[in-house]
Amino acid sequence: MVLSIPRGGVVVGDIISKKLNLAHDLVITKKIGTPSQEELAMGSIDQEGNVLLDRDLISDLGITTSQIDRQIKKAKAKVKKYRSEFSKSFDLKGKTIILVDDGIATGLTIKQAIEYLRLQKVKRIVIVSPVSPKDTYFKLKKLADEIVVLQTPPNFRAVGQYYKSFPQVTNREVIQLLKD
Repeated sequence: MVLSIPRGGVVVGDIISKKLNLAHDLVITKKIGTPSQEELAMGSIDQEGNVLLDRDLISDLGITTSQIDRQIKKAKAKVKKYRSEFSKSFDLKGKTIILVDDGIATGLTIKQAIEYLRLQKVKRIVIVSPVSPKDTYFKLKKLADEIVVLQTPPNFRAVGQYYKSFPQVTNREVIQLLKD
Protein backbone atom coordinates (compact mmCIF):
# COMPACT_ATOMS: atom_id res chain seq x y z
CA MET A 1 0.00 0.00 0.00
CA VAL A 2 1.17 3.54 -0.73
CA LEU A 3 0.72 6.04 2.09
CA SER A 4 1.47 9.66 1.35
CA ILE A 5 2.12 12.56 3.66
CA PRO A 6 -0.30 15.34 2.75
CA ARG A 7 -0.44 17.49 0.91
CA GLY A 8 2.56 17.54 -1.45
CA GLY A 9 3.36 13.88 -0.92
CA VAL A 10 -0.02 12.91 -2.33
CA VAL A 11 0.96 14.07 -5.82
CA VAL A 12 4.09 11.88 -5.81
CA GLY A 13 2.26 9.02 -4.08
CA ASP A 14 -0.48 9.10 -6.72
CA ILE A 15 2.07 8.53 -9.48
CA ILE A 16 3.73 5.68 -7.58
CA SER A 17 0.44 3.98 -6.67
CA LYS A 18 -0.75 4.08 -10.27
CA LYS A 19 2.57 2.77 -11.65
CA LEU A 20 2.61 -0.10 -9.14
CA ASN A 21 -1.19 -0.62 -9.18
CA LEU A 22 -1.40 -0.29 -5.38
CA ALA A 23 -3.97 1.21 -3.06
CA HIS A 24 -3.20 4.81 -2.05
CA ASP A 25 -4.13 6.61 1.13
CA LEU A 26 -2.70 9.02 3.66
CA VAL A 27 -0.70 8.92 6.83
CA ILE A 28 -1.31 12.28 8.42
CA THR A 29 1.68 13.93 10.00
CA LYS A 30 2.30 17.65 10.09
CA LYS A 31 5.41 19.59 10.79
CA ILE A 32 5.44 21.90 13.76
CA GLY A 33 7.14 24.98 12.35
CA THR A 34 9.30 27.36 14.31
CA PRO A 35 7.61 30.62 15.33
CA SER A 36 9.81 32.70 13.03
CA GLN A 37 9.93 30.30 10.08
CA GLU A 38 6.92 28.01 9.60
CA GLU A 39 8.69 25.86 7.01
CA LEU A 40 11.53 25.00 9.41
CA ALA A 41 10.36 22.01 11.44
CA MET A 42 11.06 22.03 15.15
CA GLY A 43 8.82 19.00 15.48
CA SER A 44 5.98 16.98 14.06
CA ILE A 45 2.62 15.58 15.10
CA ASP A 46 0.80 12.47 13.90
CA GLN A 47 -2.88 11.75 13.34
CA GLU A 48 -3.22 10.42 16.89
CA GLY A 49 -1.81 13.63 18.41
CA ASN A 50 1.62 12.24 19.30
CA VAL A 51 4.29 14.95 19.21
CA LEU A 52 7.98 14.63 18.33
CA LEU A 53 10.23 17.64 19.03
CA ASP A 54 13.76 18.50 17.94
CA ARG A 55 15.06 19.63 21.33
CA ASP A 56 18.47 20.63 19.92
CA LEU A 57 16.94 23.00 17.37
CA ILE A 58 14.53 24.40 19.96
CA SER A 59 17.44 25.09 22.30
CA ASP A 60 19.64 26.56 19.54
CA LEU A 61 16.88 28.97 18.50
CA GLY A 62 15.86 29.86 22.06
CA ILE A 63 12.24 28.91 21.48
CA THR A 64 10.16 29.23 24.65
CA THR A 65 7.67 26.72 26.04
CA SER A 66 4.77 29.06 25.31
CA GLN A 67 5.93 29.42 21.68
CA ILE A 68 6.19 25.63 21.39
CA ASP A 69 2.68 25.24 22.82
CA ARG A 70 1.27 27.76 20.30
CA GLN A 71 2.95 26.01 17.38
CA ILE A 72 1.74 22.59 18.56
CA LYS A 73 -1.80 23.96 18.85
CA LYS A 74 -1.65 25.23 15.25
CA ALA A 75 -0.31 21.89 13.99
CA LYS A 76 -3.00 19.95 15.92
CA ALA A 77 -5.68 22.08 14.26
CA LYS A 78 -4.24 21.24 10.81
CA VAL A 79 -4.14 17.53 11.62
CA LYS A 80 -7.73 17.64 12.87
CA LYS A 81 -8.81 19.40 9.67
CA TYR A 82 -6.95 16.88 7.49
CA ARG A 83 -8.50 13.98 9.40
CA SER A 84 -12.01 15.36 8.88
CA GLU A 85 -11.45 16.07 5.17
CA PHE A 86 -9.29 13.17 4.02
CA SER A 87 -8.95 10.38 6.52
CA LYS A 88 -10.33 6.91 6.09
CA SER A 89 -10.04 4.02 8.48
CA PHE A 90 -7.78 1.27 7.23
CA ASP A 91 -6.04 -1.72 8.74
CA LEU A 92 -2.29 -1.61 8.21
CA LYS A 93 -1.27 -4.63 10.26
CA GLY A 94 1.08 -6.92 8.35
CA LYS A 95 1.26 -4.69 5.26
CA THR A 96 4.26 -3.42 3.39
CA ILE A 97 3.98 0.36 3.25
CA ILE A 98 5.55 2.65 0.67
CA LEU A 99 5.74 5.91 2.61
CA VAL A 100 5.90 8.89 0.24
CA ASP A 101 6.60 12.60 0.53
CA ASP A 102 7.41 15.21 -2.12
CA GLY A 103 10.73 15.91 -0.44
CA ILE A 104 12.36 15.45 2.92
CA ALA A 105 14.13 18.27 4.75
CA THR A 106 14.60 17.59 8.47
CA GLY A 107 12.90 14.20 8.29
CA LEU A 108 10.71 14.85 11.32
CA THR A 109 7.37 14.23 9.60
CA ILE A 110 8.67 11.01 8.03
CA LYS A 111 10.10 9.90 11.38
CA GLN A 112 6.75 10.63 13.03
CA ALA A 113 4.98 8.62 10.32
CA ILE A 114 7.38 5.69 10.83
CA GLU A 115 6.70 5.68 14.57
CA TYR A 116 2.95 5.74 13.91
CA LEU A 117 3.22 2.91 11.34
CA ARG A 118 5.33 0.76 13.66
CA LEU A 119 2.57 1.08 16.28
CA GLN A 120 0.14 -0.18 13.62
CA LYS A 121 2.34 -3.30 13.31
CA VAL A 122 3.11 -2.94 9.61
CA LYS A 123 5.36 -5.58 8.10
CA ARG A 124 7.76 -3.32 6.23
CA ILE A 125 8.30 0.41 5.55
CA VAL A 126 9.89 1.71 2.36
CA ILE A 127 10.46 5.49 2.27
CA VAL A 128 10.27 7.08 -1.19
CA SER A 129 11.01 10.71 -2.01
CA PRO A 130 12.52 12.68 -4.87
CA VAL A 131 14.98 14.61 -2.68
CA SER A 132 16.56 14.74 0.77
CA PRO A 133 19.72 16.10 2.35
CA LYS A 134 22.37 13.38 2.81
CA ASP A 135 22.42 13.57 6.61
CA THR A 136 18.63 13.18 6.79
CA TYR A 137 18.77 10.29 4.32
CA PHE A 138 21.25 8.40 6.50
CA LYS A 139 19.23 9.04 9.68
CA LEU A 140 16.06 7.74 8.05
CA LYS A 141 17.87 4.76 6.54
CA LYS A 142 18.34 3.47 10.09
CA LEU A 143 14.60 3.76 10.85
CA ALA A 144 13.01 2.27 7.73
CA ASP A 145 13.41 -1.12 6.12
CA GLU A 146 14.39 0.55 2.85
CA ILE A 147 14.73 4.08 1.52
CA VAL A 148 14.65 5.29 -2.08
CA VAL A 149 15.61 8.92 -2.64
CA LEU A 150 16.48 10.13 -6.14
CA GLN A 151 18.72 13.04 -5.10
CA THR A 152 20.77 13.77 -1.99
CA PRO A 153 22.39 17.06 -3.00
CA PRO A 154 25.29 18.48 -0.96
CA ASN A 155 23.88 22.03 -0.72
CA PHE A 156 20.29 21.23 0.22
CA ARG A 157 18.34 24.23 1.55
CA ALA A 158 14.68 23.52 0.79
CA VAL A 159 12.58 20.92 -1.03
CA GLY A 160 11.15 23.51 -3.45
CA GLN A 161 14.54 24.35 -4.93
CA TYR A 162 14.56 20.93 -6.66
CA TYR A 163 11.32 21.47 -8.57
CA LYS A 164 10.77 23.60 -11.67
CA SER A 165 7.33 24.41 -10.31
CA PHE A 166 6.42 23.88 -6.64
CA PRO A 167 2.89 25.22 -6.09
CA GLN A 168 0.94 24.52 -2.91
CA VAL A 169 -1.23 21.44 -3.32
CA THR A 170 -4.82 22.24 -2.37
CA ASN A 171 -7.16 20.14 -0.27
CA ARG A 172 -9.38 19.80 -3.33
CA GLU A 173 -6.46 18.34 -5.32
CA VAL A 174 -5.72 15.86 -2.53
CA ILE A 175 -9.33 14.70 -2.45
CA GLN A 176 -9.40 14.34 -6.25
CA LEU A 177 -6.13 12.39 -6.37
CA LEU A 178 -7.34 9.99 -3.69
CA LYS A 179 -10.63 9.47 -5.56
CA ASP A 180 -8.79 8.66 -8.79
